[in-house]
Amino acid sequence: MPINITLLGFRLSLPIVSACLLVPMVSLASIIGFTTKAADAQTDGHYQRKAIEGLHFLGGGEKVNSQAIDKEKKTKLGPGAPKYVSSGYLGAQAQKLEEQGKDLEKKGNLDEALKDLQKSLAIRQNTFGSVDKKIPELQRQMGLILVRQNKIQEAISQLSSALVSYVKFYGPGNNESIPTLIDLGTLNSKRSDYKNAYNSFKQAYYLERKAKGAKSPDTMRLRLQLAETAKSMKDDAGAADLFKETMFLYGEDNKILTHEQLQQTLEQYHEVLKNLKQDDEASKIAQRLEEVKKSAPPNAPATETK
Repeated sequence: MPINITLLGFRLSLPIVSACLLVPMVSLASIIGFTTKAADAQTDGHYQRKAIEGLHFLGGGEKVNSQAIDKEKKTKLGPGAPKYVSSGYLGAQAQKLEEQGKDLEKKGNLDEALKDLQKSLAIRQNTFGSVDKKIPELQRQMGLILVRQNKIQEAISQLSSALVSYVKFYGPGNNESIPTLIDLGTLNSKRSDYKNAYNSFKQAYYLERKAKGAKSPDTMRLRLQLAETAKSMKDDAGAADLFKETMFLYGEDNKILTHEQLQQTLEQYHEVLKNLKQDDEASKIAQRLEEVKKSAPPNAPATETK
């Protein structure tokens, strides 16, 4: 007995077996068509969201909704803008804003520089947040601009965010974070927060030492900075250990310290030894200091032993 089926507007009369084979095929075609539309809709939705996010940041923070996107793309992005803002387009805009911000910073227009850099950062975080290694660089740059504006607490907050981002992108113990650690140590030291300054300098010191060795100029500078910070914290024992290590390394290679660095190191080492009541060792350092002073090159700064 035949079965009547209507397919694509045509009425067909088919045997039962043929009809049974055809119906699943029709259903499969419908499913494939529906799945494809769903995937297209999902893709469109993704770019629609990116478009809205991009317009939101490029437009200076106004609220933008999906119904207004056609209007916004003309007013905010200009004529001929794509229907959907691709990640490539947003990347180009982020780069442009970054360059504008750097140029404004060079010209001394720090407020406007921060605005452009903030927009660039926002686009990068929302569009490429998990892969864009420019994020910590921008955060650090913004922090240094805030330092120039004497907004120290805000600068420390921004630099701390940069530090977190460096760890996110490069992992713990990364060398890329060394400059930011030094920035934080310097800022905290200037506001007499020696504990946090010491922690930052200590991390930078160990990373630098691991990367370049104990006798590198950068490692030596950080060791002396760490010792000076320990001294400011009244940690005379910790400072003495660092000064002692410095003099030991200098004995192995007398090129790792300038004459001025050597003299300052001996002066501070002598002071902490006196504080620790290690008078015999302090006398030896004082004698060494006098010898260094006598061998000072012309125009070397004069200092006094305490």
